[in-house]
Amino acid sequence: MTAYIISTLSSGVDYSFYKTAPNGQDIVYKTISIKGGANVPDKNTLFIPKGVETKITDEEYELLKTHAVFQLHVDKGFIKVIKTSAKDIEKAVETLEKEDASAPLTPAKMGVEAEEKEDVKVYKKKRGKK
Repeated sequence: MTAYIISTLSSGVDYSFYKTAPNGQDIVYKTISIKGGANVPDKNTLFIPKGVETKITDEEYELLKTHAVFQLHVDKGFIKVIKTSAKDIEKAVETLEKEDASAPLTPAKMGVEAEEKEDVKVYKKKRGKK
């Protein structure tokens, strides 16, 4: 069986699991990688996905449920787990947070507006109306 992680995180996340070696040192025995890339333009097409999907096994999901950071991402609304592949990612991410703090800045987020001058866009800080 498989599960699918739907994520609105801009960066991928590696969830690492540790065990104690005979010498007492903690070592990584398993890492589960979840794709990132939401709200980041694709370098070839400039398409900006609202979310991404990562396929995992049921065993990996059971292990992820014990990981504190994974649970934090779920609780904050950046990740959700579904049992079947999402046919429409845009619809699948509707109930999730739209972006995380690592999403790229846009002119709208910076409070600036674009002014067209020939072939160049000039961004100016928005002024309040008087």
